[in-house]
Amino acid sequence: HKSEGQATLFDTWRFHAFFTTTDPATTGTVAADQVHRRHAIIENVHADLKASALAHLPSGVFNANAAWLVCAVMAFNLTRAAATLTNTPSLARATTTTIRR
Repeated sequence: HKSEGQATLFDTWRFHAFFTTTDPATTGTVAADQVHRRHAIIENVHADLKASALAHLPSGVFNANAAWLVCAVMAFNLTRAAATLTNTPSLARATTTTIRR
């Protein structure tokens, strides 16, 4: 039968496993996967940090890396808070670079 919707990119990896604590009696596998994907924004945060402050890591000195990471995360959180305070819907999911601009 022909699949409806988006075609597969690689037929070799058609399925992927995921673990959840969602009760299968209340939520099916597809719905649980969709919920988890909506909540999985950490990948976007990592990409944003790697494109900005974390691009300078590693420095070769553990304590310097730790301090830089703390400063990078604080700056990221403050930038996100500033974007939220503007009440501009387009900044809700904008990258750090866009918010600074």
